[in-house]
Amino acid sequence: MAVQEPDINAKDSKTGKPYTRERFTDFAHDYLGARHMFWTTEADWLQKPPA
Repeated sequence: MAVQEPDINAKDSKTGKPYTRERFTDFAHDYLGARHMFWTTEADWLQKPPA
């Protein structure tokens, strides 16, 4: 699964805010069954370790 523009800027329909790292990874793993994800380097939360 690849996550890139404009996906990073999409709003989460549950919160009305941009998707979080956790929501992206939950969707990829739980819904799509993805084992690997590729991210845009523009996501500021990629610069920080997961919470």
